[in-house]
Amino acid sequence: MLEGNVVCVPRPKWKRHVKNAESQWERLVKNAESQWERLVKIAESQWERLVKNAESQWERHVKIAESQWERRVKNAESQWERRVKMAEVPVGEACEDGRVPVGEACERGLFLTEQVLKRSF
Repeated sequence: MLEGNVVCVPRPKWKRHVKNAESQWERLVKNAESQWERLVKIAESQWERLVKNAESQWERHVKIAESQWERRVKNAESQWERRVKMAEVPVGEACEDGRVPVGEACERGLFLTEQVLKRSF
């Protein structure tokens, strides 16, 4: 080396590679964190949508089940009333009025109340 003169020593290349690798690593970590946060937000919003859909479907199914139940109760009540009315009519009148089809029951003169109640249960 010369005295009084400053000699520039080139910086080793590996130091530059290390710095580049460190900065790339930091960028990768930041990107991964931001992607993770985005994915979490998307998953949360999808979960909320799924919960809302499930709740609305449940409410719809409950309403349908309630209306079906009410319809079945009304049908059962009206069938019961019809059968009770038919049971109160003597066999001959029921056959003549056409409320009961003329068949073996009317021809044999069977007691209509027993038949109707047996079919009811």
